[in-house]
Amino acid sequence: MTTTAKRRVTRSIDWLLLAVFFTVLWLPVLDSVFGLDPAPPVIELRRLARRPAPPTTVERIEHFPRRFERYYDDHFGFRKTLIRWSNRLRFFLHENPLDAEVVIGKSDWLYFNAGEGLVDDWRAIRPFSPDELAEERQQLVNRKHWLEQRGIHYLFVIAPDKHSIYPEFLPSSLRRAATRDRTDQLIDSLVHTTDIEVLDLRPVLRAAKTEVNVYPSNDSHWNDRGAYIAYTEIQRRIAQWYPTAAPLPEDAFEITLQRRQGDLARMLSLEDSLLASVEWWQPRNMRAQRIDAGSRPPGAADRRMIFEIPDPTLPRALMFRDSFAEKLQPFLNEHYRHIAYYWTNFRPKVVLAERPELVIEERSERLAVAP
Repeated sequence: MTTTAKRRVTRSIDWLLLAVFFTVLWLPVLDSVFGLDPAPPVIELRRLARRPAPPTTVERIEHFPRRFERYYDDHFGFRKTLIRWSNRLRFFLHENPLDAEVVIGKSDWLYFNAGEGLVDDWRAIRPFSPDELAEERQQLVNRKHWLEQRGIHYLFVIAPDKHSIYPEFLPSSLRRAATRDRTDQLIDSLVHTTDIEVLDLRPVLRAAKTEVNVYPSNDSHWNDRGAYIAYTEIQRRIAQWYPTAAPLPEDAFEITLQRRQGDLARMLSLEDSLLASVEWWQPRNMRAQRIDAGSRPPGAADRRMIFEIPDPTLPRALMFRDSFAEKLQPFLNEHYRHIAYYWTNFRPKVVLAERPELVIEERSERLAVAP
């Protein structure tokens, strides 16, 4: 090859690299304007930052750069594709930082680590102080007494996080600093020093897992089998007030086996490769009908669901809940003439609007003992 030809090849490569550089430089901007990123949304189990309004006062001008930076961090061009590539690479290289939202355990078991909650909770390194425990306990006591004055029964239910039921699949680097954690502290305090009806579902789920899977490997919540076991314990406790609330037997449900995605696998962008075999439960003779259209009472969250059965002998119920209760609903619905689910913390205004005879407050373990 002649010197002139070599120079032409070198110049062509330089121009090509320059074109690639400017394309990569401008692609994020173009995606922000035209939405070019073909990747599906990334599941992050949190709300992304919203675009801040233009500053109109000195105070807003001072805070605008920080707010815009948070917005840009959540919306920069091709962010979805980059996150998916990064998560896939981390999984296949077995890189497992313990401050990640999803911790990869043994045998590809996944655990949710919101705000490093899993790491801190499992290691039991932040116990309640006496004042913190007393404050949490008193809040629930006040709630129970407020309901009692209105003739309303109250059941407080803690839904265990997966690491409490399946700690054997956690990374070996996660070691406990103490034998008792915040959940143990709270439940012991409520059981031994209050008259609150509290239901700790950890023992029954730990016992059941020796025979059946109660949580899937790719999701942060219990599966339908785990939900049925939890529902059975809930209804047995409620049956002390309403004998007709006894749980339905297993043969009252149609059970099919399916391969399903999980929320944690979706967060790692591995929803198509990390599928889990799970049971799908549905009542054979479903009586409850959803009727929650219309206006919402004051203080209600956006996500409200109401189911009814036209049977005046059944009680009215209200559940304040989180995501764990979604799999409980098909089971619980069959026991109440009216049951309302609100994805929110306890709200007196909602109680007054719904007029229940029973209030169930369900909290996932990480929310029940959040610092």
